[in-house]
Amino acid sequence: MSTRAQSQRALDEYEAVLMSKRNVVGLGILRADGEDATPSADTSVVAVYVEHKLPLEQLAEEDVVPKTLHVTVRNRTLEVRTKVIEQGPVQLEGME
Repeated sequence: MSTRAQSQRALDEYEAVLMSKRNVVGLGILRADGEDATPSADTSVVAVYVEHKLPLEQLAEEDVVPKTLHVTVRNRTLEVRTKVIEQGPVQLEGME
């Protein structure tokens, strides 16, 4: 499991890559149990919010969200898990 700080580092490093994937509408950090991550949370994941969850066979290879992100901390490579969450369409209020 990764700490909130490690998850934040992964999010910082992979933000552009993840946001460029088709269907992704947002990113965040969650505790591994699915709640919002707090600074004291010791097991966190990178949340990848998508408009609609799709079966893998319907996604191009470059649009698949990896199950883990790799970050280097103190010369050690760590795996930070991702969690794909169906969010639905996102738009600014008043932009109908």
